[in-house]
Amino acid sequence: KAADALPVNVTAQQYKWTFNYPLPNGKVVSSNKLVVPDGRQLQLHLTALDVLHSFWVPEWRIKRDLVPAGVGGNDVDNSVVVTASLGAHCSVSWPLVRWRCTPLTL
Repeated sequence: KAADALPVNVTAQQYKWTFNYPLPNGKVVSSNKLVVPDGRQLQLHLTALDVLHSFWVPEWRIKRDLVPAGVGGNDVDNSVVVTASLGAHCSVSWPLVRWRCTPLTL
């Protein structure tokens, strides 16, 4: 991360994306368009307010799934056997790609 990276707050809402970032004069822009200085690194802070969203910019090689606060997170109940699958269309057989997660007592 560059020391002068531009902080950008990206907020996803149903049917809408909002970008908030500071201008050189100190004012903060709030827009549905992201216009940034050429060549300057961005520090993206991604948030979803209502439903699941996917922030995808193929040219930047970024894809992030966003979950609204309180809906999910990284805490999981790993005491049960679960079957997982791909969450994106990556090939013609993507629905068939599945794997099991089995708890193991060590």
